[in-house]
Amino acid sequence: MKSISRNVFLILLLLTAFSVLFANSNVPLSTVDGQRCLTIAEGMIRTGDYLSPVLGNEILLGVPPLCYWFIAGAIQIFGSGDLAVRFPAAVMSLLTVILTYVSATKIWNERIGFWAGMILSSNLLFFHVSRISVTDTTFIFFFTGILLCFMQGCYWLMYVLCGFALLAVGIIGLLIPMTVILLYLFFVDRISRLGEMHIIPGIIITIGICFPWYLMMIELHGTDFLSAVFRYNVLLESGASKALNGWWLHILILLAGMFPWTGLLVKSMKDGICESRSTDLKSNIFLQLWFLISVLFFVFLQVSKATMLLMVFPAFSMLVSWNMERMIREDKGHFTGWAWETVSVYFIVSSILIVGGQNFPEITFGTTILGILLILFGGGVGAALLIYKDGILAAFLQAGTGYAMMIILYYFLLPVALPHYSFSDIVKLFF
Repeated sequence: MKSISRNVFLILLLLTAFSVLFANSNVPLSTVDGQRCLTIAEGMIRTGDYLSPVLGNEILLGVPPLCYWFIAGAIQIFGSGDLAVRFPAAVMSLLTVILTYVSATKIWNERIGFWAGMILSSNLLFFHVSRISVTDTTFIFFFTGILLCFMQGCYWLMYVLCGFALLAVGIIGLLIPMTVILLYLFFVDRISRLGEMHIIPGIIITIGICFPWYLMMIELHGTDFLSAVFRYNVLLESGASKALNGWWLHILILLAGMFPWTGLLVKSMKDGICESRSTDLKSNIFLQLWFLISVLFFVFLQVSKATMLLMVFPAFSMLVSWNMERMIREDKGHFTGWAWETVSVYFIVSSILIVGGQNFPEITFGTTILGILLILFGGGVGAALLIYKDGILAAFLQAGTGYAMMIILYYFLLPVALPHYSFSDIVKLFF
């Protein structure tokens, strides 16, 4: 059924709101790019200049203003402080989950849509990014919206989102999704579909949304602004969330960030091709292109912000949700692959927590308890799949694992650890 159920929608909305708001303030703003964003937004309000983002005495030419407008609006409502940065990030994260749920429901059915939203809202990287970065979450919302609108043939809305993407993150906001779309049309679908996409009117809509700001900035700053526009890349933007060197470490963060759903990644990518019916195959190939091309951009551009990896997670959550529903429907209780791959990942993560936690005397006891809890959850998932043959129960246990980890990490462990260690320190010592 491709219709949206009010009860299912409300359940997902409440669970997602919980995941982005619970213990939201326990990640100090000083550890992330939020302080920088807050300073810029406060400067806009103080000077009345909402055109040019300014940090200190430096005009940030080429830096689009939409994220700072969001924060400035939040300051007007909540006052200056952490909440003004955290609230827009939480809202954009919630909207991304709802967009994923609605799109997967329209493409397939509501059960796939619900689980796509649940998977996206119950993984570790989503928990983290939704608490710390309005620039990342805004980029991810528009990036996701452009690609999902294309999948559903909602071209007019896609062009509207393209316009706002240019106001939010600049040219890179179009470069990656358009690369995915063009490669898909050229190699998988049909390039003639471009003729159905109303490209000329669409470009006019996109330009109509973003052109006024760009025109006023050109009038103010001339060719210096144009040069900065083409140099600016939100993926390479420096700040406190600047991550660790080495593409391999980004892959580790990607896999760790997907937990507790990591074990289904490889199987879902394989099954998305090998087990797809003709009606699903194109959608699954598109999701895999989305995933793989985004990761390649990360490696090729040597992206410094690991949090931006979240842009692949809507594709990952939809692909895994589709495969879960297929396995429940077609495999008739034979969930051996799902069980062993998932339980193996649980065991690896619990071992890392128990052993790696020894490097942090302040939280050693907490990481040990969390590791033991993951072993119990992993055993429950394995029993649900291999003994009770119940895929729905296993999926709820995996989602429950994510929410339990969020509560323990953000309410108990991180408030104790962060006064002594940075996020980079924690990742380096664990890996």
